[in-house]
Amino acid sequence: MSTSLTIPQNPQYPPSMDWLFLRREGMRHIEQLTSDIWTDYNLHDPGITFLEALCYAITDVGYRCNMNAADLFAQAEGKSFFTAVEMLPCGPVTALDYRKILIDIPGVKNAWVEQMHDAEVWFQFQINVKLFIDTLSPYFEKIDANAGDIENSLNALIAIIEKGIPLFIREINECQPEKDRESKKMAFKKSLLNKVDLSGNTSALAENLRKAILLYFLDRYYPEWITFLSDQLSSADDTEKLALMRIQLATLGLKKADDSKLLEALQLLVDFVKAGPPEISDFVFGETLLTLLFAGSLQVRAVGDPTDANSYNIFIPQGIYSVTLQLEPDRAGDEADIKEIALRKMHRHRNLCEDIHPEVHIVEYIDMGIRLSVAIDPEWDTLEVMAQIYHCIQHYLSPDIRFYSLEEMMNRHAAFTLTVDSFIALQGANLPQDLIDALSPLLNKKIIGDTNLKKELAKVWDETALEDYYDDVFLAAEKQYDADPVYNGPLLKHGFIEEKELLLAQPRQTVYRSDLYQVVAAVEGVLQIDRLEIYKCGMDKPEKPDWCLSFECRCLPQLKLECSELTVSSHGVEIPLKAEKLIEYIESHPESTTKLNRKGTLDLPVPQGRIISDLTDYTSVQEDLPRTYKVGNTGISRKESELRQGEVKQLKGYLLFYDQLLANALSHLASVKNLLSVTPTKTDPYQPLFTIPFIREVLLDYAVDMSWDNFVPGADDPYIKILQQLSEGNPTARNMFQDQLLDHLLARFGEQFTDYALQLFRIERPLDNTSDWEANAGLEESIKDKQRFLSLMPSLAASRAEGFNYRFNAKEPPRYWNTDAVEGVKKLVCVKLGIDDFTRHTLTCEPGFVVEVGPRTTPGSHTTGRTRYEFYIRKDDQSTSRLLVSTMAFSSSQGAENASADFLNMAVDKNNYGHVDGRVGFWVGVEPTARTTDNALMLEPKADPEEIEKRLQYIQDLASRNCEEDGFHLLEHILLRPRNDAYTQLLKPMLCCLENLEWLDPYSFWVTVVIPGWSGRFSDEARRQAFVQTVLREMPAQLEVRFCSVTREGMFQFEKVYHEWLRCLCSEKQDGLAQATNDLVQLMNGWQEDQIIQG
Repeated sequence: MSTSLTIPQNPQYPPSMDWLFLRREGMRHIEQLTSDIWTDYNLHDPGITFLEALCYAITDVGYRCNMNAADLFAQAEGKSFFTAVEMLPCGPVTALDYRKILIDIPGVKNAWVEQMHDAEVWFQFQINVKLFIDTLSPYFEKIDANAGDIENSLNALIAIIEKGIPLFIREINECQPEKDRESKKMAFKKSLLNKVDLSGNTSALAENLRKAILLYFLDRYYPEWITFLSDQLSSADDTEKLALMRIQLATLGLKKADDSKLLEALQLLVDFVKAGPPEISDFVFGETLLTLLFAGSLQVRAVGDPTDANSYNIFIPQGIYSVTLQLEPDRAGDEADIKEIALRKMHRHRNLCEDIHPEVHIVEYIDMGIRLSVAIDPEWDTLEVMAQIYHCIQHYLSPDIRFYSLEEMMNRHAAFTLTVDSFIALQGANLPQDLIDALSPLLNKKIIGDTNLKKELAKVWDETALEDYYDDVFLAAEKQYDADPVYNGPLLKHGFIEEKELLLAQPRQTVYRSDLYQVVAAVEGVLQIDRLEIYKCGMDKPEKPDWCLSFECRCLPQLKLECSELTVSSHGVEIPLKAEKLIEYIESHPESTTKLNRKGTLDLPVPQGRIISDLTDYTSVQEDLPRTYKVGNTGISRKESELRQGEVKQLKGYLLFYDQLLANALSHLASVKNLLSVTPTKTDPYQPLFTIPFIREVLLDYAVDMSWDNFVPGADDPYIKILQQLSEGNPTARNMFQDQLLDHLLARFGEQFTDYALQLFRIERPLDNTSDWEANAGLEESIKDKQRFLSLMPSLAASRAEGFNYRFNAKEPPRYWNTDAVEGVKKLVCVKLGIDDFTRHTLTCEPGFVVEVGPRTTPGSHTTGRTRYEFYIRKDDQSTSRLLVSTMAFSSSQGAENASADFLNMAVDKNNYGHVDGRVGFWVGVEPTARTTDNALMLEPKADPEEIEKRLQYIQDLASRNCEEDGFHLLEHILLRPRNDAYTQLLKPMLCCLENLEWLDPYSFWVTVVIPGWSGRFSDEARRQAFVQTVLREMPAQLEVRFCSVTREGMFQFEKVYHEWLRCLCSEKQDGLAQATNDLVQLMNGWQEDQIIQG
């Protein structure tokens, strides 16, 4: 660390500030370009004078460019950078992250988040033959087979298949070694294939079943079949190749629905599969048959007696987590409040396709005792040492989680290097030379973390030297800080937690006596351990000491002094220590908490610079030239000849070119803080030079006799307009420059708008420099979307993996409709694709009328002394007439508001509108023939039979107006899982694999994206594929995605059921959730295959 204040003899400047370098380079270029006509390079030559003046001006620009970066980026308003707290932390993702946010709750000492291993319900098989027949019915029709006969013949086969399933699945679940488990799975698959083996059955029914299955197989797995045949062709002889080519042609014939030789081709393929190896027949016939039988055959049952011979469970949905909390000793009475806070935090940060079990466990303690006899140093206080032993044992049984300050955490991850300058600084700090010499092995060695720095120093220094001089070494060492590991995970309120320490703070299910020996021996003041035995309180003490204690429960062991025997020996005398006396001492000397109030010190400060107000001030080169050139402030006398005056103007015009370049460079420099800001603003990369002496005389668009003193330039000034055109180009060029800058800003965060987004806006570079470009509007849209993405970057980055929060909170009930409280990935996709509205809202478009709430005005509805409320619809804000009014009066405006919201969700269905007794009205769930004025939800204020059909049509058109909607809905399958046996409708399995029946699980890590197939974005194939690819790219990697495109009518039916399901899910007691889930699942299972797009 050099402390010299001398001026260096050979200063090193950057090229832009080195006048000699610039002059030398200028001279070199002059010689190369004009040596045949320019031979005088001496100082008196005017060209050399111009060169030297320009070099001086460039050094001024270079000096300003090399100013402190904090000064160059300082702004009076806005900000150039996101802070570390805004960008580096993220939402909880791992189990450790969730433990951090739980431990951050006041009153929580430790916490654990674990995958649920106990089934909420059992998933079992109930093979649905009818569903199997319905799936194959189109293929039965092609071969003219009787589906009813085949259904009857399958019933007997089903009984055989189902008979051995419970035993096999229980055996598979009970297998512990993975090798045995895989072997059992293969045996189960082989058993099933043997039961459905049709190779020996030559009946017409079996033959027709084979043909139908083969048709289905080729329809679904045609590419795989062709690949299989191609592989066979490569290894076959000429005769076999000819036969295989016939098979390929037959396969091609089956793909044509109107092929007259279909049955002939089909028979050829059936014979080919039957004659091939058994593996091919099993794969084509057996596995396809079983897959079709098992798909849609799941049923849910309440968890029963696991010892029952017929009890089994196929799978347990993954991604459901349970929470266990260890409370601080003084917070036992706050269990209910802490549990609620924990659930609220977990749900606020719930990951997509994961869920939190509603029951939070508070860890239970198991008391253990210790029979301990120790010898204590007479210089130490006996109670102080024994209290320290108690605390150390408790920390071993239940480790504390320490919170670090920002400074401590930065030092723990900093890179320390003792350089030569460090040794010089240590000498200047008057460290003993022998200690400095001892540090030689550490010269230029990179040490990560201050903890490791202490360890390295402890190897070369004794304990006293380390205690006295560690701070000097710390200050002298060269330090490189890295904020990434510090802000790894969620941001906490009480500081930072080291993940390595968190990993060690696991529930201790086994306590070893040997570990306790080390714990006690490490306490200061303990000289010797004479005896140490451990046992469980409340049980007979074993005659022979146990070497360990095990606790097989969700509990933690704790040392109970009341059932312990403590003996202290000092000066060779053993003295029993009463537990009551030690407890009293511990209570009067409590340990300090590890949770510190770090509020306000969690963020790294952005360097604050001074705002340079004169950064763009420019002095013309013309003022640095000798006065004889007549271009400076003194100008040229009017007595000079016209030729001489013309020469001066010509020279001023020539020099103005350089002046403008240099002045524009300064404007660019001043605009950098705006151009590269996270909140960019429009700045001009040029500046007019009206202050140059006698500038008016060289500008063509200004009259010589005009009053220059009173001149005020404006946006339409011709000089400024031409400057703008030369500096920025046409509007398209300006937009493309801004678009590139935004790409750079996004790249800082590892983000980019891909060519999918460019395809959406059809952005192409123009072929000429004209401003008339059709794609410019698309480019402006791209700029707007990128600016929006950049402004939302902190929230998008932190919550990209989160699901929506459905946890009920009485103080702030969850919003589930017309809300931006949606999945993080949905926000990200919408912003990246330019979808303006990422809220969860009605995609079939809100009605075209206005819904309002007000005091009841309907005649005969007033109640003395009380104000009643109603809701009504008007055409628009300007209209005063009410089209429909609620028939029910409400005691509060909030009640009317809630009813109007329910009406709004059903208002787009034209079928709910009708008329009766001369009044147009709105009914819900009432057949048209049963509608009356008494069961209507809304009616016209007055009856008028004239033109009633016209009024009805008018209201229906307002309700179901057509509009373009780019939004989409996202469904997490895990939230549709059955919680009990009241959930009778189950999602159809997404996959089926006989070796892994858990793949039948349709709930774990699956997402369905519902898109409006009628809108412009999704009806266009290229734009729909861009959307699909963007969703797949931004979706967490562990999730599987499927897309469903629905019609406008289908979306209306879906949103009606989806809205009700959300309402039940977000309610306090979730009343009606089972039925709402059944309705939603039934609707999803009814979607046709041509609507589904697999991700």
